[in-house]
Amino acid sequence: MAEALIAVVAALVTYWLKRKLNKEQDRGALLEDALHDVDKAIKDGDVDAVNARLEHTLRRLSHRHGNRRKQGGGEVGEGETLHPKP
Repeated sequence: MAEALIAVVAALVTYWLKRKLNKEQDRGALLEDALHDVDKAIKDGDVDAVNARLEHTLRRLSHRHGNRRKQGGGEVGEGETLHPKP
């Protein structure tokens, strides 16, 4: 009986790990495609495409991390930088 239980648990863990690995590989492929898009836009000098991709990425990161910028003192205004030059 114990062997059957161990076999079922092992099968479930294997299934879960394969599923997680496939998700990570898909995510990696999407990130690689996005990187190629940005590289092409930079090479072509398409500033609007680069800015749109950066804004999209920043939006995704802020939603993923609960928008921590609001906790840290607000948004960066137009013409400002996150790290001022000395």
